[in-house]
Amino acid sequence: FLCVSDQAIQQVSGLFAQTEKTLLVHCSGSTPVEAIAQARKAVCYPFQTFSEGRKPAIVDVPFLIEGSDETSLNTLISFLSQLKATYHVLPTQDR
Repeated sequence: FLCVSDQAIQQVSGLFAQTEKTLLVHCSGSTPVEAIAQARKAVCYPFQTFSEGRKPAIVDVPFLIEGSDETSLNTLISFLSQLKATYHVLPTQDR
């Protein structure tokens, strides 16, 4: 997971070695998946505002996700399922 500013996503993602098993995920709801330099990429961001003093459980936070291909999307879905997180697939053009 890349937890960096929107402007740094492309540059930072280029620092990682690209392998068949590498999946890079950014957490920005306003940046397209194509901002990641790697072939296998995805977006996963919480569809919730977080405020000081409030700590929601991960199962109560819905995530919006997108993958660059079916394998990347399924890998991300598997990860979120292990966390018992709720998710909805939402492509960049629909955000």
